[in-house]
Amino acid sequence: MGDSVIRNVTISDIMISGGGIGFHLMSSLTKTEERGVFISDVSIRNVRALGLAFPLIIHGISSQASARIENVVIDGYSAECFAHAVIAGNTGYRPRNVELRNVEWTVVENPVRLENGKSYPDTLLRISSADDLRLRDVRVRWNCPKSAWWQTFVQEDVSGIVITDCCLPPPSFNAH
Repeated sequence: MGDSVIRNVTISDIMISGGGIGFHLMSSLTKTEERGVFISDVSIRNVRALGLAFPLIIHGISSQASARIENVVIDGYSAECFAHAVIAGNTGYRPRNVELRNVEWTVVENPVRLENGKSYPDTLLRISSADDLRLRDVRVRWNCPKSAWWQTFVQEDVSGIVITDCCLPPPSFNAH
């Protein structure tokens, strides 16, 4: 990682078939990292993904790192996933100006069997310690049997969040 800059990135018109994480933007890799990576002006558009665990993770590990993630637009992202999405900062850094629009995540049955059911995620989309987020036309569909899911969306310590035309229903399960 180190002292780096990633700026003006466009990813568009792709299909992802299977994978651990659809998109992972990480400003710092270790808890002790002091600088990290400044990530800015990222555009992800027109993506279809099947067989994902995590559809999206935006975060940094180190609370000491000076780098940040900002100005990210994800538009037209449809994914089948079985784990959660995270946009999270910490005491030293907060993602800012992140927009999700025209996003549809379908939650499917988790193919991984964990020994401890409490290890499964309890929230599909968790946003914490972030600023200026916009969710527009974000939809979640539940297509999985009963599991440990408790809720669809949680926000904690988020300033400037705008939610428009979204469908974030509580978990519902079909009997397989």
